[in-house]
Amino acid sequence: MNARRRILPLALLSGAAALAIGLVGAGGAEAAAVHAQPATAHAQVLAAAASGTNSDAYAYKHSCTPGQVKVNVVYDAKLGATKRLIEVTNTSSRACGLTYYPTVAIDNSKTIHVPWGQAQTVQPKVPGGLGGAPAFPLLAKQTAYSVLDLDPSHAKVAKRPYNEISVIFNNNLPNADTRNFSAAIAHQGNPSVKNPFLGLYRSTIAAANASASPAHR
Repeated sequence: MNARRRILPLALLSGAAALAIGLVGAGGAEAAAVHAQPATAHAQVLAAAASGTNSDAYAYKHSCTPGQVKVNVVYDAKLGATKRLIEVTNTSSRACGLTYYPTVAIDNSKTIHVPWGQAQTVQPKVPGGLGGAPAFPLLAKQTAYSVLDLDPSHAKVAKRPYNEISVIFNNNLPNADTRNFSAAIAHQGNPSVKNPFLGLYRSTIAAANASASPAHR
């Protein structure tokens, strides 16, 4: 059996530095908060805000973990047929930090989920010239968006073997945290994939869509 690394850090392919933000272990105060169990999600958010754990500053020091977020990839017709919307929702009561963009691969699943042969996979390019805050802050109960354009030039290639989108929501996480989603659109089959481009995390869909332009390379 061939051991294969499915998704490479996008920084190796794009030249953009993938930010690694440190994980801080749960201390006594955090454990106490877990046992406190406020009655409602709203009460949890208020409590976190009062304690300073639902702020940008807190997020910069605490990377989002797999148990803290819900990840989804959807087709939004308003964005166009070539685009897919990646949604990362913080389901916890504390803020956490995301790297500037997720790690994404577009795969032919028939060549990925087998222990032999050559994996048929492609990774999108990402924006360059990144800088500023150490992470994208994701506050409690909020959603971050990133848009993937599978075929920015609308080439509509004839061969369409790619049927799956693999996402690691923070690019400082291992491959074990990959989540897989269908790339196909109902009644249209697999998408055309050529020179795909991935935008940065943003707090609105409109801003995420604006970031997903090859002009930002």
